[in-house]
Amino acid sequence: MRPLPRKAAAGDKPLRFAFLSSCIEPWGGSEELWWQAAMSLRARGHRVDVLKTKVPETHGRIRQLRASGCTVRDIDRLGFRAAAAANAVLPERHELVAERRQMLAVGPLLASRRPHLAVVSQKATEMHWPADWARPFATRVFAAARRAVFVSEHNLRLTERQLGTSIPRGVVLRNPVLVGRDGPLPWPEQNGALKLAFVARLYPAEKGQDLLLEALAAPHWRERPVHVDFYGTGLQREVLEGLARHLGVERVSFEGQTQRIEDVWRTHHGLVLTSRAEGLPLALVEAMMCGRVPIVTDVGGNAEVVDDPTTGFVAGSATVAAVDDALERAWAARERWSEIGAAASRRIADLVPDEGESPLAEMAIAEATSGAPVRS
Repeated sequence: MRPLPRKAAAGDKPLRFAFLSSCIEPWGGSEELWWQAAMSLRARGHRVDVLKTKVPETHGRIRQLRASGCTVRDIDRLGFRAAAAANAVLPERHELVAERRQMLAVGPLLASRRPHLAVVSQKATEMHWPADWARPFATRVFAAARRAVFVSEHNLRLTERQLGTSIPRGVVLRNPVLVGRDGPLPWPEQNGALKLAFVARLYPAEKGQDLLLEALAAPHWRERPVHVDFYGTGLQREVLEGLARHLGVERVSFEGQTQRIEDVWRTHHGLVLTSRAEGLPLALVEAMMCGRVPIVTDVGGNAEVVDDPTTGFVAGSATVAAVDDALERAWAARERWSEIGAAASRRIADLVPDEGESPLAEMAIAEATSGAPVRS
């Protein structure tokens, strides 16, 4: 978060905040933290501008932002002539990618709105490291930021490694939990069979649905009563459905997007999430809150909240062999799943306490009114 230069202090008047999101999907779990803060700030009478790519006009969250009085603008709207002009002044071989288009669109909007504080939402992943030409700029941004907020310790340390420097004002704020605050849901009927839910956008490059399908194609899994429902939308639904058919994996189904995640956990025994990259997935936190058993890969902050085998099962890496091993250990302990799910609920409630008001909103107000100088 970096305040823009101002001539006068904020005083006692309502503050102005801008939230910038470059999420490539219409909406994702990473959006919930800033959305909660934006809604909280607007409820207190502050002005809130949301600058986002690929704005899903019919999405409930976007409608709620606008109904509350926030302005929402799509920043992924740079025309061909503007793109060509920008390419002409970029360094050699650095074509105008999405991030540069967004920067060109955001600048004039921020200049006209003059927020006291700008909050930028982006992700950290092992799959995308800054190029040599981008690293100095990214390093300056983090050095000048009032705060650098991460959803897991892993993402904070990863960003420091990628930049080759420490982030002294880095802090961890967990994503808000939308379900399960009333404790574990009743355990579903089991009868020797297991129903697993894979809750994630259909994007195997990061979410790794292909790893699970390949593991389930092994003969020993074909013979076991384990069914997996995939919940979510994305660019590769048909690809994954075709892969399941190609591998002969029959006990899977693709259920699309759901807005009633508690209904999923009323009928499923556990979450399986074989991701190649994560922050701290909201689906994992919600499943544990609802008392369901997580089977996850050791990426992002997953192992920060799942204690194998007490509160779930962690595959040592995002590979088919490691996923199969975690599934095998989970299957061997299937008679204790209700106990493991209850322990998972207690564990995550301790790690992600109900903080009531948005902690990011509180932090934003404090930073916007602190009057501290901005480091350059």
